[in-house]
Amino acid sequence: MERLVRSRSHFEEFARKQASMGVDIYTPPINDAPTHAARWAHRDSKDGVLMMAVEHKRRGISFTDRASFPYDTVIVDEVYKVDGKDHPCLIYICENAAGTHAAVVYGFTRCNWLKENRFDAIQDRHCDFYTCPKELVRFCKSEEVFVC
Repeated sequence: MERLVRSRSHFEEFARKQASMGVDIYTPPINDAPTHAARWAHRDSKDGVLMMAVEHKRRGISFTDRASFPYDTVIVDEVYKVDGKDHPCLIYICENAAGTHAAVVYGFTRCNWLKENRFDAIQDRHCDFYTCPKELVRFCKSEEVFVC
């Protein structure tokens, strides 16, 4: 039990650090076993559940992987939108036109992002965008975005 108490304390400390960066982690209800012998019936399935900012866009382009993505960079979002947030998103998801595959940009790649001025046909104007080199982007099926 001592080990479990120490583990929970360490996790709570970790969760507080994440909260200061805009990521909320909720802990599931505690379900302690009444005895050591009964511990297997009371195992937890996770230490916590994340609540985090995610941006999603569906683009009118066709791709299924890095090789078929038609550009050298993936648009993250407009510069003013990213810079105006209190806390950056942890993940930016760009789905293909069919919604079957995604280009996933992780927030930790931000130090490698570029600023590019591109024409946005939807807004009918030029916009400043953050983009990420596609070598740093994960490409996967849409249903696999949050799994390894």
